[in-house]
This record gives sequence, structure tokens and C-alpha cells, in this order.
Amino acid sequence: MTPGESNADGFTGYLTNRTVNGQIAQQEKGATIMLEHRFFGLSNPYPDLSVASFKYHTIQCSDGVHTKQPDVFWAGCASSAVVESIVDFWQYFEPERLTMPKNCSNDIQAVIAHWDQVIASGNTTAFNELKTSFGMGGVVHQDDVVGTLRNPLWNWQELSPTSGGSVFFDFCDALEVNSAGKSAPASGWGVEHALSAWANYSSSTLPGLCSGQNIDDCLGTYNTSQSFWTDTRIDNANRSWLWIVCNQMGFLQESAPSGYPALVSRLIQPIYDERQCQQMFPAAFSSPPVPDVEKTNNAYGGFYLKADRLFTATGLRDPWRFATVSADGIDVQSTPEQPIVESDAFHCSDLITKNGLADLTVLNVQTQGLKYIGEWLSTWEPPVVSVEVNVDLNFKHQGHAIPK
Repeated sequence: MTPGESNADGFTGYLTNRTVNGQIAQQEKGATIMLEHRFFGLSNPYPDLSVASFKYHTIQCSDGVHTKQPDVFWAGCASSAVVESIVDFWQYFEPERLTMPKNCSNDIQAVIAHWDQVIASGNTTAFNELKTSFGMGGVVHQDDVVGTLRNPLWNWQELSPTSGGSVFFDFCDALEVNSAGKSAPASGWGVEHALSAWANYSSSTLPGLCSGQNIDDCLGTYNTSQSFWTDTRIDNANRSWLWIVCNQMGFLQESAPSGYPALVSRLIQPIYDERQCQQMFPAAFSSPPVPDVEKTNNAYGGFYLKADRLFTATGLRDPWRFATVSADGIDVQSTPEQPIVESDAFHCSDLITKNGLADLTVLNVQTQGLKYIGEWLSTWEPPVVSVEVNVDLNFKHQGHAIPK
């Protein structure tokens, strides 16, 4: 298995039967092996993460083995695997909007709509008062201010059937439980209460996030002299991931289209993140790049990739769901050779054994995966290799005859 876009240190638990990887190994009387992605962690063919080094940091070099080189692995198991590269991936927030508590969703939308109304009005005084109430008085640029409002939403990806209390639900409780301990109805409390509650939550949590930094240095994205933009030392997962994002995959997590319910400010559009691509890699981009997702999808098949003996597990609440084969509106059929099984759970929930004990839909995914992998491996036969050896007894090495 691979730990994804990160240093593999700390992921050794995935080699045990506390995970599906270990369950497969136990079932097949095999071993588990972890492979760290190239250009992540300490697995780097070059001594830095410069643009010159990243010449060889591509999807072609790192992924797609089961689709492009099917003889390498006989069978595969993909958890929450994104297959369709998308530039404007506003749908990242859709599973969250659709499955989170309704009161929280409605109040978030109301607060974001209020922010956008203030911005559209051009009332600088009102905007400054609003950002100050959220603890962001020193943040210079409007897009950085409203972009920061995504922070609580990103915590959704960390949820699982066994996560219990979490940062995300602490945020929702801050909005939806009033001072008397009463929860809001499904419609929410409304913009006045939610705006004040979110302002209090933000102003109390941002100091911990920024750890004494100047607030604009912490949340701003325009000061390119910061080490965040210039540090090319290895084991910088954010930089390595952004290179792939900026060039080949996109997945820019922005606001929903106009007229559609939005958890994110309309001011946050692809150019906001594309600008940061240029800032991170000025030697590669003279202007904000648009990731070449069409080339990537054509090369690997996107939603319609084909691979024999590939089991895919997806989750209804996974924020990446709309880039997987289970995306709404995509007619990808589950087949015996390429089965797709979806749980009601979150991102990669099926990988953890105990999640199946807490959620029967996850247990079903795990059980089906083990069944398919077992069946496929039972049909594998080692290849017959014939080796022809020719020995030249008159071969000379470095001027000396080979002893007879």
C-alpha cells in the first residue's frame, strides 16, 4: 500500500490487521508492504524539490500502474480513489453540504451569503468591521479573508464512523447550540445568530492556528518572500502535492457555481489557487496556469478507466466522491472484473477495520473487497520463464582470458 501524498513514517499501523491491508495479507497468508510515493517523505531521486527536480514528478512516473502496466499487479483494491481530474472542483464540498446536519449547513450558507453581500456592496467599512469580528482584522486581501472561512469545512475529510467528537462538529455546535444548550431546528438559527457565533468561534480559534504569527503572514497568500513559497527542501508534502495539482490534476476547492447553494464565498474561484501555483513555482509558470486535466483524463480514462481485477471502495460522505467512479450523474457500472461498492461513510473509512464494526455499510465494503481479492488471487499462476544461456569460452575480460 501507499500512504498517499505524505511521508510514510507513522503509517506502519496500516501493515497490521487493524486495516484492510493487513486483513488481505492475513487471509492470503502473505505480507504487507508499504511504498512511499516518489517526491514525498524521503523518497526523492534528487536532493531538493526545485522545478528542475520536479521535471520527473508526474502522474506517469508515480501512479497509474494498474491501468498502464497491468502485468505488474494481478489484483488491486482502491479506497476513495479519485479518477477524474477536475480544475474547478467545487463539488469537493457537496457531500459535506448534503450530508452534514441541516441546521449547520443552512446557517453556513446564510453566513457566506452575508459575506458576499458585504463584498458586493463595496462598503469597505462594513467589510473591515466584519473581518475584525472574525479575528482577521490584519488580513489584507479580501479573498484571503473569505478563503480562510473554508478552514472548518476541510475538517470534514478527517471524519470516520468511529471519530466521535471532532473539530468539525465542535464548529457546528458553536453555531447551532445556543447559550441555553438548545439546538437549532433544521432551518438553523438564521444569519444574525450564526454570524455572531461563527465570529466568536473564529476569533477564539485562529490564534491557536497561527501560533503567534502575524495574522496576514499566517492566512495571507500574497507575500512570496515567505519560506512557504521558497523552501525547496525535501519532505515538504504540500509543495510536492501542489506540483501535481498545478500541472495535471486541478482539484481546486472553490465556491459552487452562481445560483447553486454554496458553503464557500463566491469570491473564491480557480484563479485564486492558480495564482498561488505561479507563486509557488515561478520558474515553471510565467502566469497562473490552468492544469491540463484533459490530457490526464485522456491518458488514464478518467471516470471510465478500465482495469481488470480492480476493486473500488467509495463513500457517500467522502468529499472526494464527485471525482470517483461513484460521482452523481456518471454512469459507471459495477462489474465482476471491476466491482464498485459504496458505504455511507467518509474518506477511506473502509481501510480501518474497526470502522466496519461501527458501520455495517463499511463492513459490507470490507467483506466484498476481501472476497473479490481472494477469488482473483486464487486464479493467479506464476509465469513460466525460460532463460537461454550462451557461454563464450573465448570471452576476454580486461585483457585476460577467462580461466577454463
